[in-house]
Amino acid sequence: MYCRKCGTQLQEDSRFCGKCGENQYQSVGAPVRSRTVAGFLALLLGWGTHNLYLGHIKHGVVQLCLWVVSSIGVLAASLGESTVAVIVFGIIGILVGIWETIEGIRIFAGKEKDGNGNPLV
Repeated sequence: MYCRKCGTQLQEDSRFCGKCGENQYQSVGAPVRSRTVAGFLALLLGWGTHNLYLGHIKHGVVQLCLWVVSSIGVLAASLGESTVAVIVFGIIGILVGIWETIEGIRIFAGKEKDGNGNPLV
C-alpha cells in the first residue's frame, strides 16, 4: 500500500502516512459506501451491481456481461433445444453466481474496500 498524497510505501494496515501524515482511509470528498447495501446487492440482486456500487467498474462490467451472455445463451439454446449449450451457458451462470456469493460474504466480513481503497461502513 502506498500513501495517497506522497507515494511513500506503507504497511497494509496503516491509517496515516508516517512521512506526510495523510489519512489513508477516507479521501476528502469521497463518497462513503455502505457494507450492508453492497452485501445485499451481491447476495440478492447480483449482475455485478455491488461492484458497480463500490466503484469496481471493471469487475462489475465483467460480471454483468457474463450474466447477460449466460442468460441469452441459455434462452437461445433452450429454444433451439441444444442440451450441450444449455449446460455450458448454465454453468457460466452458476459460476458467476458463486463468485458474487463469495464477494457478498467477503463484504459482510469486512474484507472488501471500495474502488478508492476506503473501508466500507
